[in-house]
Amino acid sequence: MLNSQTVDRRPVSGFFARAYREILADRAPLPSMPDVALRIRAAMQKPNYNVGTIARVVSADPGICAYLMRISNSSLYGAAVPINDVENAIGRLGVGATRNLVTSHALRAMFKTRSKVLGRLMKDTWARSARLAAVTAVIAGRCPGFDPDKAMLAGLLQDIGVLPLMLTLENYRPPLPEPERIYSSIDAVAGKVGVVLLQKWSFDDEMVEVARSRNDWFRDKQPQADLADLVLIARLHTLIGTQKMHELPRINEVPAFDKLNLAKLDPEASMAFLREAESDVRQVMKILGV
Repeated sequence: MLNSQTVDRRPVSGFFARAYREILADRAPLPSMPDVALRIRAAMQKPNYNVGTIARVVSADPGICAYLMRISNSSLYGAAVPINDVENAIGRLGVGATRNLVTSHALRAMFKTRSKVLGRLMKDTWARSARLAAVTAVIAGRCPGFDPDKAMLAGLLQDIGVLPLMLTLENYRPPLPEPERIYSSIDAVAGKVGVVLLQKWSFDDEMVEVARSRNDWFRDKQPQADLADLVLIARLHTLIGTQKMHELPRINEVPAFDKLNLAKLDPEASMAFLREAESDVRQVMKILGV
């Protein structure tokens, strides 16, 4: 891995700035929400939906069925008695968790391209997002009032603006720059692009705010912790010990930290927390295909 002295973080010749302006001006195509996730979200907006309703939607996609069966029979959901049909799997998971898990699973399929070089970047991008999602889910399990499955999806969606920006590289004619230079360039506008994409996909204001708050470490909109605060703290945890650490505030300087009912964690204690939680983090990452 390159050290901090050799990483080139110069912007990629205005390429992503132009892509960002095109997206804001609605002149650039944006990826569509995967069909199965759309259909589940639509079904849950109808009155009197139930487990059977969602099971019928899910049953049209054998891959999603197999995925939900595997998750429902995993140790994460206390699977003492095996489940053999999708309706019972959804019953064990809960309809809300099923929607979040299906959406998370469907997002993974979007991080693909025909380009081998770009494909490697996409794979690495998904792995980074999946780790953020996993750490967010694990922290949510330790904070009253937060749902781990929803938190996992929020962790993925905070980085969703990276996807359309990364896809624009299919039209980049010179040889692709070093990955760290690409990530550094994308990082400046990914949150704003994520807001545009989530609004297009009709996500609620809570999830849109998660994207909007990306890297906004001193965000302090309300006295109670919200989902965006949770994801920000998770992001800080994932960045501790990385090359970016020297650019970040200490975790106990971030307003979101005091709002969450976590033990007082300084950066050293945060590293210890991550080591202790690594097994849980890896289980969630496995759910996300990493």
